[in-house]
Amino acid sequence: MLYIYIMSVPYYNSNNFDSPNYLTDEDVIRQKTLNLIFNGLLFTAVICFMIILFPINPIYYGLAVAVEFIVIIMRFFVRSEENLEKLYYVFVVATSVTLGFLFSVVLSIEGGFEILTSTLSTTGLIVGGIYYFTYVNKPDVQYMRKYLFLGLLLILILSIYTAFVAVSDIFILFLSVAGACLFAFYLFYDLGRLMKGNFSSPAILAWNIYWDIVLLLKYIVRIFLVNNSRSR
Repeated sequence: MLYIYIMSVPYYNSNNFDSPNYLTDEDVIRQKTLNLIFNGLLFTAVICFMIILFPINPIYYGLAVAVEFIVIIMRFFVRSEENLEKLYYVFVVATSVTLGFLFSVVLSIEGGFEILTSTLSTTGLIVGGIYYFTYVNKPDVQYMRKYLFLGLLLILILSIYTAFVAVSDIFILFLSVAGACLFAFYLFYDLGRLMKGNFSSPAILAWNIYWDIVLLLKYIVRIFLVNNSRSR
């Protein structure tokens, strides 16, 4: 799971892409971004379902992680909106493979089905609630950026610490709750930008929001996994 935190550091640092000339209407740009997010989540649901039905060799998990790293690096060198969208979908497929593998592992343990359904329902409620709030209120979220980045650094440091030092279940639970809160606020920040129109590239913002949701889900599943292990 450590790669999640490492990948998310460069992930939130780039909004310096040129807006395509043909996207001038704010509503059209917003709808384009929402379409990209919806398509990404739909692809993820289908791929995860297929992997659960037909489990894959763990080597493909490693390949998917490598592809995620490569695509994120490539994102910094791509200016064309069309090419950014292609990279986004490559990232979605790679992330979906890792997520599907995670779901397969969860389902293989005792109580795994309840953990997975609780994770999906909790994530859905949080994402739906944040989307509704930002849609109705269109909050000004620009001030949040520096605080979120500081929180990201803290989570990264604690995660590196747990990679080298044995910690208690309570500490892991605390870290998981903190991570879920952090990426819920990141989702609030990015959706707030979407509703306000404070962004230049639909592909970049769709990528951010998609990754916010995935990371939120991964932290929530860790919370339920820790609780499950503590109750046995």
